Amino acid sequence: MILQLIGCRFNQLHFGDKKPPSKHNGNGAFCSIILRLECFAGNVGSLYGFVWLFTLNSRFSWVLALLLLASVSLNLYLFTRLTLDDVLAVIPPSPNLPQRQVQVPDHQAKVADVVVSTVNQDQAQVTAKQANEFFDRLLFAEAVSLYEELALLDEQAAIELKRRWYEQAKNWLDGKDYNTIDQFNDTFLMRFPYDLTFLGLKADTLAATDRVADAIELYFSLISYTFETRQEEYFQTRIHQLAGDQLGQYKQNQLWQAIIDLTQQLLLQEADYPPYLLAQAEAYIKIEAFDNAESLLQSLLGNQYYHEPARQLLNQINQEQLQQTAIKLRPLGEHYLVDGRINQTSDISLMIDTGASISVLTQDRFDEIQSWTNPIYMGETLLNTAGGQVNAPIYQFERFQIDYFFVNNISFVVLDLPDMVHYHGLLGMNFLKQFKFQMDQKNNLLILSP
Repeated sequence: MILQLIGCRFNQLHFGDKKPPSKHNGNGAFCSIILRLECFAGNVGSLYGFVWLFTLNSRFSWVLALLLLASVSLNLYLFTRLTLDDVLAVIPPSPNLPQRQVQVPDHQAKVADVVVSTVNQDQAQVTAKQANEFFDRLLFAEAVSLYEELALLDEQAAIELKRRWYEQAKNWLDGKDYNTIDQFNDTFLMRFPYDLTFLGLKADTLAATDRVADAIELYFSLISYTFETRQEEYFQTRIHQLAGDQLGQYKQNQLWQAIIDLTQQLLLQEADYPPYLLAQAEAYIKIEAFDNAESLLQSLLGNQYYHEPARQLLNQINQEQLQQTAIKLRPLGEHYLVDGRINQTSDISLMIDTGASISVLTQDRFDEIQSWTNPIYMGETLLNTAGGQVNAPIYQFERFQIDYFFVNNISFVVLDLPDMVHYHGLLGMNFLKQFKFQMDQKNNLLILSP
């Protein structure tokens, strides 16, 4: 029992007051707890010994009893020093249990925040000043790098710095210093490729340097990036301004194909925008692509603002088409002469005679063209002439045409007509009946249509 008492006391004195191992080392804390429990169990046994010694009623037994009582009292005191941290140190932490955190008083946290904020503001002022100095010296890479640091330190200061740079860049643009503004824009957008402010400035620069198509394309892409209605409306307005100015210049210089190319690009983004449709239709009319123009104009007739311009252009198309199919005639007394071509090689001039069922070619002109037109003899026919009835040969030619209108395998009667000095024969109904035709005697026109 004495050895147990000595060992127990040694354990208490060696482990009991060592707090750091119990908090930071699970093994040390576990040993401390086990030894204390062992000592406590021994002291319980010592109490029984104390009672037994007390009953002996001798001086030596009284001394031992007092020592045991002192030992038990000391062990009870040390056992009460066993804390919750000593117990938790030997229990593995559970992810489901909240961990103890050190709580900082509110007033101390506020003081710390103020100190950090003051330090950041001071550092932000220094960074902004350095960035401005680099910017003014046109060292854009260094300036943008410091701007990036400033954005982390003080967002408001970064916004103010960016605003100043934007104003300076606009001054460069107004002063046509395109080289400097391009250098800055490229440097800034390399770090911040989706910055709408400087992307918009890049689009303005493209427009100012006559790269209108590229500027418009960039503005369209900016519309897809932005989520602000006001900014989207600004970009859309810029597109319409640039497109309108460019189309006006093309029209002034009569660059009709350029108008068609530009409006096709624009209509890919705004398929139903009336000004683009109208401009493209006008260009198609100028290059006589009437079918394309008419299709565009028909789509505008339902628009209350563009109905009248579309209707006027459709009327213009009708006039243009009428003039295209209207063949100029040469008056000869009460009659009209029209020019035609046989087999696309031999030009002839004929008098229009709607009373003749078949066309007529003079013998002289036939003799001139026979060798290279190779007509086919088809037989003879009996004709009534001013001199009486005559038999006249009929020849078939491969083709006869007036302007764009032609008839294949057409027959001509060949007659000796010495009085026909200014023309080579008659244009009869075997040609005219193949088309819708009318005579505009006021304007000396033969109007043909399929």
